[in-house]
Amino acid sequence: MKTNLGKAQTFLEQKENKFFHIFHFLPDAVLLIRTSDKVVLDINAACEKLTGYRREEIVGQTSLKLVFFLDPDLWNRVFEKLESEKSIRDIETRILCNNSTIANVDISIDGIELDGQPCYLAIMRHIKTLEATKTATASDRCGY
Repeated sequence: MKTNLGKAQTFLEQKENKFFHIFHFLPDAVLLIRTSDKVVLDINAACEKLTGYRREEIVGQTSLKLVFFLDPDLWNRVFEKLESEKSIRDIETRILCNNSTIANVDISIDGIELDGQPCYLAIMRHIKTLEATKTATASDRCGY
C-alpha cells in the first residue's frame, strides 16, 4: 500500500509527464525558459520547424541572445514587464528564420513552476497560420 507521500509523488510524476506530452505535441512553437538566468531549457519540434534552428542550437542559449529575434530589446522589455505581471499575451513581432526568411509571430508568455524552479513558457504562433485559422473559422460560421 502506498503512503501519502508515495501517492503525491506518483501524482506529480503523472502531471509532469502530461505537461511534457502536451509541450511536445503542440502545433505552436514553445520555448521553456528558466526565469533566473533566461536560459532556454527546452523547445518543441514546432519551434524547430518555425525557426529552422535545431534544438541543439537553441537549448542552453540565453533567450536574450537568440539570433532569430529581430528586435534585440524585445526580451528585455518583456522580462521587465513580467516582473510585475504573471503573463503577457499577443506580442506581435518578427523573427529571422534560419533560411533567411522573416516570419511574423504572435508570442504569449506565462510564468510556471517546473521541478520547483520558476520558468517562463513562451508560445510563438506563426501569424500566417493564425490568420488562415481566423479566415477558416469565419467561413465555417458563414456556411461556406
